[in-house]
Amino acid sequence: GYDIYIQCNTSHLNSLYYEAALPAEHTGKYDFQSILTHEVGHAAGFLSLATQTGTFQVQSGNASAAYSTMLYTRYDSLLTNQEGQSIVNKAGNGNTAFTLGETLSLGDTGLTAYNPATWQQGSSMAHIDSASDPDALMQYSISPDTYHRTLTDGEMELMRSMGWKMVPEPGTSTLSLLGLAVLALRRRRC
Repeated sequence: GYDIYIQCNTSHLNSLYYEAALPAEHTGKYDFQSILTHEVGHAAGFLSLATQTGTFQVQSGNASAAYSTMLYTRYDSLLTNQEGQSIVNKAGNGNTAFTLGETLSLGDTGLTAYNPATWQQGSSMAHIDSASDPDALMQYSISPDTYHRTLTDGEMELMRSMGWKMVPEPGTSTLSLLGLAVLALRRRRC
């Protein structure tokens, strides 16, 4: 019944850095905010239904049904091979859409999907290859003392391509000026 379920392994709690501010020196710990933001990114659409066989999960009807449905995400629909072919379109009619280790681009963002030569369940295809963006929040792994708390420009463009309307976050000074303007208008009325 959940749209997203994030499970934390409590045996690793001591290896996490929980502070809001970034540390001035190395802690040797994993940044909890980076990890949590990354997992929420999957709920926002960084998700692939590709399988290690180079196809997409298929939901078959009962034995008497003459059809099956190929399942893929909006993220999957942006994946193209080196010839510029959509792997979702290539996968139609049960064809193999891609091979492991093949470079797969994510639309016109300049990003590539993490598609290693050996399938890694839960990591392959649903992450950004660090070679295409070493600062990406949605990389397949994070190292201690690495802090990726926001999306990069390429990831923002990918979100737009997936249909999200991305608006800039208002700065503190903008919000402060807006608050002062409201207070000034309110005083004039009194």
